[in-house]
Amino acid sequence: MADLKLSDLASSLNITDDTFFYAVQGGISKKLSSNVFFKNIVDATLKGGITLEGVQLIKGTDTNKTISLTKSRTEFDVGPYAITPVLPNSPTDGLVKILTLANVAGGSVYLSTDNSNVYPNAWISLKSAGDSVMLLYSSNTYSNGWLILGTSPGVETSVTLAAANVSFERVRQAISAGDETIVYNQANGTIVVGNIDSKLANINLANLTTDNLREGNTNLYFTNTRVADSPIVKELNKKNANILYVSTNGDDALDGRSMANAVANIHTALARTFEKWTVQVMPGKYTLYNNPVTIPKRVSLMGNDLRTCDIFPQNITSDMFYINLGAYVNGFTFRGHQAANPNNVKAGPAVFSFNPDGSAGNITTSPYIQNCSSITTTGTGIRVNGAYVGGLRSMVLDAFTQFNEGGIGIHLLNQGYMQLVSLFTICCEYSVLAEAGGFASITNSNSSFGTYGLYADGVSTRIYGGVILEQLTGRTVRYRGNTVPKINDKVLIANYDQTQCFRDTGLIVDSFALDLAYGSNTQSRFAGLQYWAQGVNNLIDQTVEVQNAMAYLKNLATNVVVNSTSWDNTALVPYQTANNQVIISGAPGDSSAAQAISNLFGTYNSIFVDGIFGVSDKIIPNRYGNTQLVSWTNAANLLQQNKNFMQSEVAAYFANVYSYATYLPGKSIFTDVGQIIDSITFDIKTSNLGYETNRQTITKAILNYAYSSELSEIENQRPQTAGAFTFIKTFIDEILYKQTIANTYQTAYVQNTNFTGNVTAAEVSTVRARIDDITDIILNGPQSLETSILPIGLTANTNSNVDLATKIIFANRGFIQAEVIAYVNLNWTDISNGTRNFYTVGDTTDLIANTCIITFDEKILRVDRPLANSTGNFHRGSYLQTSTHSFEYVGSGNSVTAALPYNGGKPIQENEVVSVNGGSVYYTSTDQKGNFRIGDELLIDRATGTINGRTFNKSLFAVMTPYILALQ
Repeated sequence: MADLKLSDLASSLNITDDTFFYAVQGGISKKLSSNVFFKNIVDATLKGGITLEGVQLIKGTDTNKTISLTKSRTEFDVGPYAITPVLPNSPTDGLVKILTLANVAGGSVYLSTDNSNVYPNAWISLKSAGDSVMLLYSSNTYSNGWLILGTSPGVETSVTLAAANVSFERVRQAISAGDETIVYNQANGTIVVGNIDSKLANINLANLTTDNLREGNTNLYFTNTRVADSPIVKELNKKNANILYVSTNGDDALDGRSMANAVANIHTALARTFEKWTVQVMPGKYTLYNNPVTIPKRVSLMGNDLRTCDIFPQNITSDMFYINLGAYVNGFTFRGHQAANPNNVKAGPAVFSFNPDGSAGNITTSPYIQNCSSITTTGTGIRVNGAYVGGLRSMVLDAFTQFNEGGIGIHLLNQGYMQLVSLFTICCEYSVLAEAGGFASITNSNSSFGTYGLYADGVSTRIYGGVILEQLTGRTVRYRGNTVPKINDKVLIANYDQTQCFRDTGLIVDSFALDLAYGSNTQSRFAGLQYWAQGVNNLIDQTVEVQNAMAYLKNLATNVVVNSTSWDNTALVPYQTANNQVIISGAPGDSSAAQAISNLFGTYNSIFVDGIFGVSDKIIPNRYGNTQLVSWTNAANLLQQNKNFMQSEVAAYFANVYSYATYLPGKSIFTDVGQIIDSITFDIKTSNLGYETNRQTITKAILNYAYSSELSEIENQRPQTAGAFTFIKTFIDEILYKQTIANTYQTAYVQNTNFTGNVTAAEVSTVRARIDDITDIILNGPQSLETSILPIGLTANTNSNVDLATKIIFANRGFIQAEVIAYVNLNWTDISNGTRNFYTVGDTTDLIANTCIITFDEKILRVDRPLANSTGNFHRGSYLQTSTHSFEYVGSGNSVTAALPYNGGKPIQENEVVSVNGGSVYYTSTDQKGNFRIGDELLIDRATGTINGRTFNKSLFAVMTPYILALQ
C-alpha cells in the first residue's frame, strides 16, 4: 500500500478541523478526534499511542463510496503455491487490512480459509492470468480470520458468489466497530461509516502526509462530526517565528515555516535562513545535496536525535558543511564521506570545516557541534583550518563520536583551535591531528583502536622574529625584537654564520657563472664538494719530494714568464733535452706578473703542507671580462707556451732525484704539473696589478686531499644550506631576463637590469643545471666526483648570449648574496626540514628598549647554541593539551574487527601520543592496562606497582609513607 498525502484528499473528502477518525485498536473501532490522530503522527510523546500502521483512508462522507482495494496489491507470476494464511493473534489486536491478490502472468496460487474464524473451510484457486481476489482480514479479540470481498469472473472457488459477497454482519464482525453505524450497500459493494448531514469549511492539510507510517495492516475510517476546537491542526499550520522544518516527505516548493509545510531538503532550508534562525529536521535519512552546504552565522541546525537523523553527502569526497560564526548543530549522524585517495586522508572531506574562500570572516563566537556522530571510513569529522578565518579561528565540540575507520577524528591546522569535550574516536588513522600550529584542549575524551591517538606535528609559519644577541644560561637568551615573545611560542634558532654564508653564496655565484662562460661544470662541482670533510693529503708519504718538485716548478715558471734562463744555473739542469724553454722575441711578462705567479705557488704550497683549514677565507674570486696590463697577459701566454717544457723538466727532475717515489694522485707528476700550470694561468688571466685572484690554484691544491663521503662539514645544516642555494633558482630566471623582481627580501642591494641585449632559455637552463649540481653534492655527498674535476678551460665562450648572461650574473652577485641571507633568516624553519630543535617560550621579561630575556622550557643543545646576533623566528606550535585521556588499544589498526584484542589486535603504546617537528602534547592518560602517565616523563605501572620517571624507577611501596604511620 502506497503512503497517502492528506493533501490529495483535502478537496475531495472535505476533511475539516472537526473531523472524526476511526481506527481499530484492541479489537474495537475507536473514534478519534482529528487533533488526537495528527498528534499521534507528529508528536514524540503520543507517537505510537494509537495503532496506526499503514493507514488506508476510506471516505465516509458519501453513502455509496467504493472501498479502494488497490492500495495493497500483491501481484504474482509464479507457482503453484498452496497458501493457508496464519493470522496474528492477540495481543496484536487492532489489525485490519484489505488487499488484492492478482495473477498477472499465469502463475498458480491455491488459497485456503482453514484458519479463518469468520468464514472457515473455503478455498479459491488463482491459476489463470487475470485471476484476482479481494480480501479483508483482521485480528482482534472478536474475530480472527478473513473475508472474500469479491473475485474476478471465472475464478474457481468452493463457495458461490452470493456466499462470498460481503454482508453487514460479516463486516461488523471483522472490524468490531462497536456502537458506530456501519452501513454496507450490497447493491454496489460499498461500506459506509457514519452519516454526514452537512459539510463544514475545508482546512489546509496540504502538507501533512502519512509517509512516516509503515505500510499495511490498519484501515482508518473518518467522519465529519463537529468538534468545537482542534488545536493540533491549527498548530500544524501555524507559521513559527524563525524556524524552518525539514522532513523526508516535505516539499521544497513550500515555505517550510510550519510542520505541515516542511521542505524536503536540508540545503534548501539552510539557504532560506537568517541570523538567529533554526532549521528543525524530522527523523529520517537525508541526502545532503550540492555539498558543501553553508550553515550561515548564528543559525542552528537541529536534528530529532542522532539515532533517527542520518545525513549522507551527495558528493562523498567533498566537505559536507561549511560552518560559520555562532552556528550550532545538534542531533545527527553523518555517514558516507570518504577521501578521494585513501592513502591521503589528510586531504579527505570533513563533516564540518570553514569555507576556503574566507567568507567565515573573524570568529568571535565559536561554531558549536553537540551530540553527533561521524560514521564512515576515510573521512574526517571536523577540520579547523585557521588559514581560512580570523579572530579566534575556533570551533567547539561536545559529545561528538568519530567512528571513521582509517580517517581522521579532528584535524587542526594553521593555528586552527578547538575545545573538545567528550570526544570519542574509534579506529581513526589520527584521533586528533594538529599540524602547522593547530591546537586544542581536550577534556573527558577517549581514543580507541586506530593507528595514532594524539598527534602534534610542526609549527605555524613565522609569526614574528628578532635577533638573539647572546646565550646567558642553558635555558636563557637575550633577545632583541619589536614583539614580546608569547608563552608556548616556538623558536628555531638560525645559528649559522651569516658572514660566512654571504661569502659562500658569492663563491657559489662565481661557480655557476664561470661554468656558463667557459662551458664547464667543474667550478660548480668543486663548490659543492667544499661542504664535505676531507682527510689526509693523498701524497702524505711523498710530501718533501713533492714540495721540492713544486719549488723547482716555481723557479721554472717565474723565469719563463720573463724570458729568463736563470733556472739553468747548475750542471745538473736541464734534466731532459726533449723539450726546451720557449723564449719569445716580443715583450714578455714583467716582474709584477712573476711575483704574482710566485705568490700563487706560495698559496699552493701552504695548503699542500699545512692543510685545508680556513681555506675558503683565502679564496680571491676570479674576475670575468677584466682588463689587465699587457705584461700580465704576456706572462700568462708564456706559461702556456712553456707548459710542455715545464712538465717534462719537472717529471725528469722527480724521476732522477726521487727514483724510489711512487706518485699517485693524477697518475703522474707530468699530468699534475700541467694542471697546476693551467690553474695558475687562469688566475693570472683574471687578475691585474693590485687584484690577484687565486681560486683555481687553491682548487688544485685542495684536490690533493681525500674527500669523505660520510662526513659533511655542515651535517646539522645540510637541508638549510641546500635550501638556501636552491632558493637562487626561484629568481635567477628574472635576473637573467632582466625582469625586475617585485618583492625582494631585502633593500640594501638592488638588482641590476641595466644591460643591452637578451639572453636565451639555453643560458638559463645551463645556470639552473649547475645550481642543481651544487645542491645535489651538498645533500648526497662527493660521489667520487673529485677525481673528474679538471682545471677550467682558458678560453671563454664567444657566444654573445653566453657573454651577456655571465656579465649579468656577476653584476648581480651582491644582490643574490643579500637575497639569500634575507631569505634564510625569514625561512629558517621551512628550509630546516625538521632537522633542528624547536625551543618553547616558558617565560619572558618585559621588553625594554626592544630587548628582553627569554627563558625556554628546554635546555639549549650544543648544536643549537646561538651565535652572536643569530636570527630567531617565532612560530605558533602545534599542540594538544588533555587531562585524564583514555587510550584503548591505539595502534591496533583501523578495522574494528581486526583491532579487537580477541581477534589479534595489538596496541602500540608509542602511537598513543606523537610529537614531532616542534609539535607538543601535554597530557595525563590511562591505557587499556590501567597504566597512568603524566606526559612522556612519568609512568605509574599498575602491574608492577612502580613509578618510572626520566631518571628514576621506584616501587610505590618504597617511596610512599604508609597511611597509618602518617597519622602518628
